[in-house]
Amino acid sequence: MRPEIKDYFKFDLTSTKISGYCARKAKGDALLTATAEREDRKKVMKFYFATKTVLVKKYEELRWQLRKVVYSETYGDDTVTFESDNSSIIITAPLPQKYVCKDRINITMHCQGFR
Repeated sequence: MRPEIKDYFKFDLTSTKISGYCARKAKGDALLTATAEREDRKKVMKFYFATKTVLVKKYEELRWQLRKVVYSETYGDDTVTFESDNSSIIITAPLPQKYVCKDRINITMHCQGFR
């Protein structure tokens, strides 16, 4: 049975709590987490980053790389989790790169046993 439209709630920057941690060294990992909760429903999106040395125009450059994205939604005692696989993420950028709020990414996420 599909939930009614009134059961849905926003999941964007204005309705979420943002948390995470930065890489402690040049070749470290970082995590950005967005969480939204309403009554007994919770949505969480996690972005896992790493740094990687990439060859750019004959020079090695240290860049950040989006490694994995995980989305989970909990309703009551039930949770479903979707993950990206390595083949769907090909995003790297220089470390000082800045993005505007309207930037978007398109990735494929999977959940074993969920249709």
